[in-house]
Amino acid sequence: MKVKDKTKEQLISELKKTHQRVIELEEAEARCSQTEQALRDSEQRLEILFEYAPEGIYMTDLEGNFMDGNKMAEQLVGYPRDELIGKNFLKINVLPKKQIPKAQALFIKNASGKSTGPDEFTLNRKDGSQITVEIRTYPIKSKDETLVLGIARDITERKHVEEIYRSVVDYSLQGLALIQDFRFFFVNTALAQLSGYTIEEFLDFTAEDMKDMIHPDDREYVFGIAQKRLKGEQVPPRYEFRFIRKDGTVGWTEQYARLIEYNGKPAAIVTYIDITDRKLAEEALLAEKNKAEQYLDIAGVMFVVLDRNHKVSLINKKGCQILGYRIDDIIGKKWFDNFLPERLREEVKVVLNKLMDGDVAPVEYSENSVLTSSGEERIIAWHNTLLKDDQGNIIGTLSSGEDITERKRAEEALRESEIKYRELADHLPQLVCETDSEGKIIYANDNAFEMLGYSPEDLGAGLTVWQMIEPQDLERVKKNIMKVLAGANIQGNEYSMRRRDGSSFPMLVYNSPIVREGETMGLRVIGVDVTAHKRAEEQLARSERRFRSVFENAVDGMALLYRDGTFIECNLKTEEIWGYSRKKVLKMKPWEFSPLKQPDGRDSKEKALELLDAAYQGESQLFEWVYIRPDGSLVDVEINLSCIELEGDVADVAIIRDITERKIAKAKIQESEDRFRSIVETTKEWIWMMDLDGRMTYNNPTIERILGYSPEELLGQNTLDYICEEDRHRIEKMLTELIAERQGWTNLIVRWQNKNGELRWLESNGAPVIDSKGQLVGYQGADRDITERKQAEEERIRNTQELLSAMEATIEAMALTVDMRDPFTAGHQRRVTELAVAIAKEMDLSEELIQGINMAGIVHDIGKMQVPAEILSKPGRLTDLEFSLIKNHPSAGYEIMKNIEFPWPVAKTILQHHERMDGSGYPNSISGVNILLEARILSVADVVEAMASHRPYRPALGIDKALEEISEKKGILYDSGAVDACLKIFRDKGFKFDLDEK
Repeated sequence: MKVKDKTKEQLISELKKTHQRVIELEEAEARCSQTEQALRDSEQRLEILFEYAPEGIYMTDLEGNFMDGNKMAEQLVGYPRDELIGKNFLKINVLPKKQIPKAQALFIKNASGKSTGPDEFTLNRKDGSQITVEIRTYPIKSKDETLVLGIARDITERKHVEEIYRSVVDYSLQGLALIQDFRFFFVNTALAQLSGYTIEEFLDFTAEDMKDMIHPDDREYVFGIAQKRLKGEQVPPRYEFRFIRKDGTVGWTEQYARLIEYNGKPAAIVTYIDITDRKLAEEALLAEKNKAEQYLDIAGVMFVVLDRNHKVSLINKKGCQILGYRIDDIIGKKWFDNFLPERLREEVKVVLNKLMDGDVAPVEYSENSVLTSSGEERIIAWHNTLLKDDQGNIIGTLSSGEDITERKRAEEALRESEIKYRELADHLPQLVCETDSEGKIIYANDNAFEMLGYSPEDLGAGLTVWQMIEPQDLERVKKNIMKVLAGANIQGNEYSMRRRDGSSFPMLVYNSPIVREGETMGLRVIGVDVTAHKRAEEQLARSERRFRSVFENAVDGMALLYRDGTFIECNLKTEEIWGYSRKKVLKMKPWEFSPLKQPDGRDSKEKALELLDAAYQGESQLFEWVYIRPDGSLVDVEINLSCIELEGDVADVAIIRDITERKIAKAKIQESEDRFRSIVETTKEWIWMMDLDGRMTYNNPTIERILGYSPEELLGQNTLDYICEEDRHRIEKMLTELIAERQGWTNLIVRWQNKNGELRWLESNGAPVIDSKGQLVGYQGADRDITERKQAEEERIRNTQELLSAMEATIEAMALTVDMRDPFTAGHQRRVTELAVAIAKEMDLSEELIQGINMAGIVHDIGKMQVPAEILSKPGRLTDLEFSLIKNHPSAGYEIMKNIEFPWPVAKTILQHHERMDGSGYPNSISGVNILLEARILSVADVVEAMASHRPYRPALGIDKALEEISEKKGILYDSGAVDACLKIFRDKGFKFDLDEK
């Protein structure tokens, strides 16, 4: 229809349509201009990021020809861009020749569409120096060709440190290992060589394998220390144990361990030193030393070694017994000044000095006196020899000495007694006679003739002892005489004697041999008529048997002694306590086998006589005493001394109880108490005790440093009165419950108010105190001042919040950048985030995980910054190539975000948010639980929002269609838990998108 044929109304209508079309075109042009301006702004920001990035960024073609690079790339190689553009990296001197094939292999991978790296290369810089870099490359499609984007980081310093560390560790002579959860995570060469296992075998070891390496007798000890260390308990940093090598042999190792944190968990750095040879040598040396000491200690003579300074360097047990000292009181002391009588010191010292200087030959045998601890002199027969070193130099003397004191005294006494013997014998009331070896009597005293009815003339007629013995005892007498002549020591025997008139009587007979120049010449006989005593003996026997039974079997030692200290009798327990035989005891006095002074400083003899006299006067005495046993050891006893009548005389009876063990136990308890008190009084923790009413019964001095009160100020005070008012009710309730359950507490945080009114944070540990009857009587524990730690924690929380706020602002800015490049889906990231966070809350996930989802959701499409804007806003269906670029945005987003340190796996969540449960997603086709929970939730929210929203290539499909999609493919493409939560918040809780936002 021509214009002239149209009506006025038709023309006006067409004009309006044309005007509306013009308006729409103008609006579209304005929008286009805004998009172009946003694109230019975005490109400008990207150019700044590119130019000032901390890593070298460059671009080449697939042949290696340099096209562009940032400032850091220039700094890495030392060339300006102008000199590099158009140059081929593989042909100029930037790479060493041997690394060119490696670089060519990377270009081949890039040509096939694959990224590479990180790979290490050495770069030749323009100034001739070299650096080590770590390079990643990415293929980029540009029109009809593929370009290579490279990112290079300088790792020269890191490599240098790694090489130094590797050298130190690998060439260490000590085994090194990193152990966590009873598994080896690192082992050096030295440890592998020490054990016979390879490093790879170590790294595959289980906890059971590790246990098998330790000798069975040491496993509990070693694993016990390891478990205590992991708990933070105090353990020795160094200890030794046996280990089993791969070949089954046993070795010794000295181990040092230090607790560290590795990958967020406790671990130990352990050093192993092979001490097998040292232990074998120590064992051999100890065995030899023990053997030598055993030989010396069982010897019946004393051994003494003197050095050139006359000091005792060795003495055996017999030597200690003779001298009456403990070995510690002898070793290192000068021999002449301490153990020789003063009159002999200079004389013997001169002789010894001449021996040491080699001026005189050593005398094989000599005799001289030594001075014992009691002041007594003992005569010693010495055999001497010189000791020399490897060069033949005289370094000391070795002497063996036999105590001949008793023998010398006996010889002297014998000489004196022989003179008086005849005179005394004639006046004795007993029978005394001597015979020759045939039994013929050669001497008899007057009483012998009177007892037997014979005369001196009968001796001349050849009278023999056999004539004086009743026939029934004759054979027994002959046997005993033969034993005596053979050297046996036979005590008195009772025989029936025959008088000349034929009558008989009982006689107690003592025989001893008569020896002249080593030859037995006959017998010496002493006889006592015991007729009168036999009757009394019978009467006393029964009484004595009863007394002896009680006396000998008493659990305590019992001894009778006179006022002057002479012993009358002692029982078996006394012999056991003192270590002396009864015969020996009866020859001694108490102070003769006591130290010169008692522990209270009193002279032993003086004090003993004082106590004996007091008891003799009727005042019973209870006291402690120290004796010296024959082996030199000390014994502590408790003595109850009282007076009794004995055969018409007065004597003291001593009840003796060995309290050595009690004294040792008491000393140990006191030592333990002193040590404990020292620890408690000096520890940095507040050690306290309180009764069941909460009143303080003990505080160590630390309380004054923490709360400002002295320990005495708080004694008897109620604990609750000093606890912060806000915490008081909670603590009071807790104490009531714990007392009812007889339980303690650990790591309880309580606020206290110090003397100045300030609040102090304390970490408390308390345990119930149970008395001997099993009753709960109070609590004791230790509190640690953690005020500074709490303040630091609060400061750290504030700092963390500030960092998170700054990080959120940065993320929001990044999200805005994506929205500006894709205005048709503006608000998509925010809406997905809102839905994902709502799903996570519905699933009752932790606050920390929800924060991570929020952060990842805001920028989950940041990788679209690398997708051309015209593709993002294309109204029609995308080609396969265009869609492949879109599918690359998770990987691109990961690369952008991976080097930003978040407390959550943001980069990995972005990488996986298009993965699907059945593995059909992209970019890596992972499936199931291999996909992060955050990414599974984000993918459900992403699908729902995308389907419910308008897109350039299609209208919005609506919420119902979106929910139908995730319901049908729940468990197949989408996580079941996330889908259920999403459906619930839409259908039951009314969740809605703000889809009108532009």
